[in-house]
Amino acid sequence: MAIFYIIIIFSIILLIINSTNIGKIISDNNNNNNGINYNNNNSVNVQYSTEYLYDGNGISIGIHPSSARGYSYARDLGLNMNRDGTYLIWTWVDPNQNGHLRVTDAVAPTHPTQPGRKINKINYDKIQEVQSSELGINLLRNICPFIRSEQDIKSQDTIYLSTESQKEYYRDFVYKMAERYDGDNDFGCTKDAPDCYQEGDNQYPSQSLINTLKSNPSRYWQVCNKISDACSGPDCVSKYQEYYVEIQQITYQAIKKACPDCQVVIGGDSRSEEYKPVYEQLNGKYVDIIDKHFFGTEETYKNIESDILFLKEALLKSKFDTENLKFWITETGTYSGDPIEETINGNQIVQPYQSEKQQAQELVKIYATAFANGVDTVFWAWGIEEGFKCDCCIFDYTGLIYDGNKEDQECDKNDPYDKGEHTKKLAYYSLKLLTEKIVRSTSVQRLAYSDSNVYIYKFIRFNKSIYIAWNDQNSTTDILISPANEVKIIDSVPSFASGEQVSGFESAFRTKTEKTNDGKITLHLSKIPIYIEEI
Repeated sequence: MAIFYIIIIFSIILLIINSTNIGKIISDNNNNNNGINYNNNNSVNVQYSTEYLYDGNGISIGIHPSSARGYSYARDLGLNMNRDGTYLIWTWVDPNQNGHLRVTDAVAPTHPTQPGRKINKINYDKIQEVQSSELGINLLRNICPFIRSEQDIKSQDTIYLSTESQKEYYRDFVYKMAERYDGDNDFGCTKDAPDCYQEGDNQYPSQSLINTLKSNPSRYWQVCNKISDACSGPDCVSKYQEYYVEIQQITYQAIKKACPDCQVVIGGDSRSEEYKPVYEQLNGKYVDIIDKHFFGTEETYKNIESDILFLKEALLKSKFDTENLKFWITETGTYSGDPIEETINGNQIVQPYQSEKQQAQELVKIYATAFANGVDTVFWAWGIEEGFKCDCCIFDYTGLIYDGNKEDQECDKNDPYDKGEHTKKLAYYSLKLLTEKIVRSTSVQRLAYSDSNVYIYKFIRFNKSIYIAWNDQNSTTDILISPANEVKIIDSVPSFASGEQVSGFESAFRTKTEKTNDGKITLHLSKIPIYIEEI
């Protein structure tokens, strides 16, 4: 009997520790007085709410990458973040691994997952100048020792930072790139203009780049794309996490030396279990921002809450202070159409067909759920326009604008769903409305109901409340809500079958205005989220 009581007491202590430490939770109050109930024959009070507060400019919305067509789409969408699509790779800039950096004429091989895309010379300064040209959009840059080529993947040789000289040359490369693009007056050069790193290299940054960076420098750096990018070869199966930890530490220290105010993001992965050994070896250091990738079909957004909780618990056990960490999703997405995925054994799996409407409503749910679980910044991936050149995989269909079947691959030759080049999908309009309503929100709160299929999130933006709500059962559920004397109710997805039918953004969404009754209103929720906006 005594053992039983000891177990009960120990469980209560663990519950208290977890509830007070995990995440940046501001409030978790039972029987809150927010005036919100749900009614499904029997009226049930909301039991609690969880609120996350965001400092600075609030939450951010981006696309990986966002700069298509000179940022014209990004401006129209109202994005405030961009994750660049061309990563800064040490072995491309320093191919001889001897410190002779060629930033303006780097050499890159064919991308391992994009066999149809040939990359030769890369002028990183030119890319940076374009990326930094849009003042309202902050930039996340990826930096890594190498990107594995097809030859590397097939080789039996293990490739990683294997010698001390390689590590030092890579460290120096990271330091100089952070200095070059951080917007101050030190460009990391050791020679006088027009040279920079070696006599005669002509690598001093141009005055136009210098001027652009002063207005919009690179202050966010991600260490590789994924944890598994740390190496290639047979040893990688068991050692890639160990190799990545060293790369993360070297990169973090070099960036902070050049730019103490810069923020360093850990590499992202879709599988949560990838992270735990890395967190343990980092031991609470060398990370400012935690990244997680999320992809899947309709309703996989539900995994976000449990996966973020899993990461926070692993971080706490590895001595990280989760109160001072930020959480980002640098890649998330779902598709329209029916992409084909290839397994390790070379077998092909046709993914289930999803309509434009399914893609659009899932997009809204992903962003809303992520922000309501303490994520500061979310990037849709891949790209604003379709066309990743991955031979019909999911990334060829996650874009928000059709490419007109212009890629030389079977899925484009036989794609019956493409509505024509430059045609915007429903998800494009849904993202535009989402940014208009919630970007830069400084508070996000999940309102909890006993019906687990009901989702209501309250955003505070410019001291004004707006709600996003839906019911995944696709049946009506009565909601009583009291945000104001009068509210505007807006569907989050245009009331059309396809984006080609939308004649204009302003008329795309079903909208109505309703009076509240003593501060309450009865609404009907379905799988398509709605906005409930104070007037």
